Amino acid sequence: MERCMGHKVSVYIAALIIRASGFILNPDDPQQCGLPEVSHVGTRIIGGQEARPGSWPWMALLARHGQPVCGGSIITTRLILTAAHCFAKDVQEGNSLRDWRVYVGKHHVATKDSTEQSSNIRRLVLHPGFDNVTLLGDIAILELEDPVNFTSYVSPVCLPRGTGQVVPLGTYCYISGWGETQGSSNANVLNQATVPILHDYWCARADWYGAKFLYQATFCAGFKSGARDSCSGDSGGPLVCKADGRWYVQGVTSWGYGCAQPMFPGIYTDVSVYGDWIRAAAANLSATIRD
Repeated sequence: MERCMGHKVSVYIAALIIRASGFILNPDDPQQCGLPEVSHVGTRIIGGQEARPGSWPWMALLARHGQPVCGGSIITTRLILTAAHCFAKDVQEGNSLRDWRVYVGKHHVATKDSTEQSSNIRRLVLHPGFDNVTLLGDIAILELEDPVNFTSYVSPVCLPRGTGQVVPLGTYCYISGWGETQGSSNANVLNQATVPILHDYWCARADWYGAKFLYQATFCAGFKSGARDSCSGDSGGPLVCKADGRWYVQGVTSWGYGCAQPMFPGIYTDVSVYGDWIRAAAANLSATIRD
């Protein structure tokens, strides 16, 4: 069973209204992207372990009617990067964004953390090429109603500097989220796991994903034997890789067959492919993304 697929919906692009709302990152602010103050520990999600609180300070939990649905990444004080498919049903049915709330600085799912902050969503911007059947363009930006305050537990992740910033094959990167763990770890906390970047050859094989794997805009990461993977509820969350001492969101968790199944690793939207769109969308929202 696929983790996320659905009926095709018409492309929805939220109106972009320029606002001078005070959420441009101050270039003199010592808070830099991709530099958590709390170090992470070891290696779920599926086959992983509980993350150390604050070690992934850009993590955002997206809840609908109070229930966790997807993840996301802080890229400015008001903007969250996530997966478009998380909102496909709401767009199709015309549901209100008021049903959603975004939490940052959070570790536990069921209890409130002293470090957490939350906000309603002011605006949803889906990539104009998003297709809810193939999941091409499965990337979106959320504008928050209330800006987050950067702390030791809340700070932005870095974006790849362009299509030239490619992670070498075999590189071990981290995935994190509050999704299904299938009993492999505590589902009430933020979990993490390391997964290697796989060659497109594998996921394009007929006995893997075949033609459903869109190598131009996505990549796969995980193990040929399964073992570790993102799963239901992790969609929209980041796959981050470290380069030059900083953490970059290289992938947005998109979809896959089952969870941690042999020959079906997780598929991630390649953020480096969409960097120009992200920066343009942010600029239209009067936000500057720090590299």
